[in-house]
Amino acid sequence: MERFTPPGAANRAAEAVGVALFITMFAGFTVQVVSRYVFNRPVIWSTDLILIAFLWWFCWAVALLVPPHSHIAVEFALPVRSAAWRNNLARLGILICAGGFIAAIPGTVDYMRFVFGPGQTTGAWDLPLGAFFVPFLILNVLVPVRLLAGWRRPLPEATEAPREDHI
Repeated sequence: MERFTPPGAANRAAEAVGVALFITMFAGFTVQVVSRYVFNRPVIWSTDLILIAFLWWFCWAVALLVPPHSHIAVEFALPVRSAAWRNNLARLGILICAGGFIAAIPGTVDYMRFVFGPGQTTGAWDLPLGAFFVPFLILNVLVPVRLLAGWRRPLPEATEAPREDHI
């Protein structure tokens, strides 16, 4: 069975955004290292750039680019039962994981309201500090959508016989 991914052009666009965010982060690191160690004049703004690019890149990749079966998982119960049991346990795990992300949405929104408040700004750019945390809200929404979009299909790991190296 295939994993859920955005359709062709949307998937390529998501990958292009991920690459652009990573390049932005790397460019910020390069500017910081060169300005600090070559010119002995560190720049402050690159820290904000690196932090924003990293948070957006990380949340973007987790929400849209990394296949669900490639995330870290603990498979202590799946290899010991029949394919039907493994499939049902995998679906239960998907529902629990999606539920956790959905349950975190109100707390994330509340925290974002706080960091968008008066006096809460970034160090160099004087942007609202909430700009750093918007990716977490996007992550909390997109991960459950992505997980639940394919939860009724049998998972490849759950339908295959247990491998010897898993036992």
